[in-house]
Amino acid sequence: YVLCHVVDPSVEVRVQKQWCQEHGLVARIWIAKDGLNVQVSGKQAHCEAYAVFVAKRLPTQRLQPLLFRLDPVPELLFSDVRVKNKELVTLGQEQKDCLDLSDRGEDLEPWEWAERFESVAAGAPGRIVDVR
Repeated sequence: YVLCHVVDPSVEVRVQKQWCQEHGLVARIWIAKDGLNVQVSGKQAHCEAYAVFVAKRLPTQRLQPLLFRLDPVPELLFSDVRVKNKELVTLGQEQKDCLDLSDRGEDLEPWEWAERFESVAAGAPGRIVDVR
């Protein structure tokens, strides 16, 4: 996920699709006003170039550089490029109204996550949203 403000998702759909096609990438990219959910497949150099392209085109509010992971695979993961204007996370309206996806919170160690999960489950203030 790249969480950032996208001014015009429909324009971004066209730009992202064209870039992927010009660089020989196949992809599944969902674009919403809140950001992108991206999976691309192709030559490593092109995938790395795509990450640079996205980081320059859609800067995030975070101080850290764009995080991306490369996983070598023996064949392309997709047969084509699919780029859609689509919600990043499908939630009920009540959840959408009270969550700000740009508020990423903080990274936690596994033990910290377990501790916070248990405290919220026991009634402490907080919210747990599984967005896998």
